This record gives sequence, structure tokens and C-alpha cells, in this order.
Amino acid sequence: MIGGIPSDAEAGSLAESLYVASLPQVKCTACSRIIPRRKHRLTMRASWRNDWEYLCPQCWYQVCQWAERFALQQMELPFQN
Repeated sequence: MIGGIPSDAEAGSLAESLYVASLPQVKCTACSRIIPRRKHRLTMRASWRNDWEYLCPQCWYQVCQWAERFALQQMELPFQN
């Protein structure tokens, strides 16, 4: 057995693995799908809300698609003189 100090890459991946392993089952706030334990999700907490909110990857993808379309539309607006 060989031991040693883990490199930064190994430490980051170990921390990420431990975090993902500790994720509980939750319900997506947007679509009410169950997000199983140990699966990726977006977790957010707005200062004016009482609890954490969760988005499944599909709902987060939709939010990103909307933001991308909105940003592209902003570039297409005519300039006013």
C-alpha cells in the first residue's frame, strides 16, 4: 500500500463524490418529479423563501434554454436613435 497527500484534482473529486453521495431524495420544485438520492440537481435558496428549492436537470436545462434565447433576442433588437 502506498500512501501520500492527494493532489488538488484528487481532493476536489473526493469532495465532490462525498457531496453527491450525501444528497437525499427530493422533489423538483418546478415539475414535482422525484430526484433520487445521489443524483445531480440544482439547489437554491432565495433570501425571501423559507426553504431550499430544487430543480431536476431537465428543468434546469429549460431555464438555461430560455436564458440563451432571451440573450440572443437582446442582440436582435433594433437600435433606437
